[in-house]
Amino acid sequence: MNAPGAGSVLFTPVGPSRFRAPGEFSAGTRGPASMAASLHYPLPSTIAGALAQIAWAGGAGLGGCNPDFFGCVDALLKSLLGENYALRPGYLVSHGTVYAAVSAPQPLYVPLHRLPGYVACLLEAVAEAYTVPGLDIGGRFEKCVSEAGALRPRYKEFVGIKLGDYGEERLWQRVVEEGYMYYAADLDLFATFHNEASVAVEVLGAENRVPEGVVVRFGGEGYPARISVGEPIAVDKMGDGEKPLAALLLEPALLNTAPPRPWLVEPGILKNYIEESRRTGDDIAYPFREIAAVYTFSNQASLLIPGYTMKEDRLRKPRPSLPRGTIILGKGSPGKVYREGIGLYTRIGWGTLYPIEIPEKLYEKLAQQ
Repeated sequence: MNAPGAGSVLFTPVGPSRFRAPGEFSAGTRGPASMAASLHYPLPSTIAGALAQIAWAGGAGLGGCNPDFFGCVDALLKSLLGENYALRPGYLVSHGTVYAAVSAPQPLYVPLHRLPGYVACLLEAVAEAYTVPGLDIGGRFEKCVSEAGALRPRYKEFVGIKLGDYGEERLWQRVVEEGYMYYAADLDLFATFHNEASVAVEVLGAENRVPEGVVVRFGGEGYPARISVGEPIAVDKMGDGEKPLAALLLEPALLNTAPPRPWLVEPGILKNYIEESRRTGDDIAYPFREIAAVYTFSNQASLLIPGYTMKEDRLRKPRPSLPRGTIILGKGSPGKVYREGIGLYTRIGWGTLYPIEIPEKLYEKLAQQ
């Protein structure tokens, strides 16, 4: 039976997509800002902003909302979806199959029904790496990828040039400015998934139905995507009752506290990082009874810029974060972990966790590393 108010919204791009990593990009600069490479899945701010466009176009107001803390987006989504909505992104749908967009240990699309086996395979490899000197961990990870039938994202790459503007008398001429070239790599979902793919977000607690067939700007360059509505994706698979879990972070988790520098990527230190952030603010979602360890496949912490505020035409203030692909080992209810997420602003999708029940023996082995 479907959870009350649960469903999904699908965004089908009409061409390549550019889900830009946080930061600046301009053809009129030199250096790092002259390169743009798409992420393999949009950040929650991109998805929430695309849905907020529908509410804004329908006449919803903003009032005195705070754009830095997603108050404006939240106000628009409430008017569109209802007061009790929650977004759970991290999925794609192609030819009737649901995929999870994962970043462990690299950007991949894993069939959702194979995700539990994939995560268990990664954790077994990690546990073995602590006890077997010289283990080919890269080879073990590649075996996990192959067994899961995961797909790697494909991109369209191109180089462009900046066109100059030299005054009204030459506006009709297209003049190249010397020394200003840029590189871009757009995500090609159609090439990746054989001509049929949609970015999907599960919507929990919705009171209203999103209008279908609407075309919205979707991504950093405003590329268009068509909206449709689908069935629930994962919430009905989540049970209740406390279980040993490996919860995969599908979207970055925003936190209150920056990690120590230099940041050692060790399970105990990452666990303490989350606990410290929790102590510094009661607005942190924390759905576990306990966290035993935290594993990440990124080699550094990050201050993440969580999107762009259209109201003030600027980037939002950066926040400390845990990266996609982090695996949190803890005990809790799968349903609670999925519905609540972890960190700040989980309602609009940040900190979305996909909890997977694992054997108690593996849990204890990893908790002792």
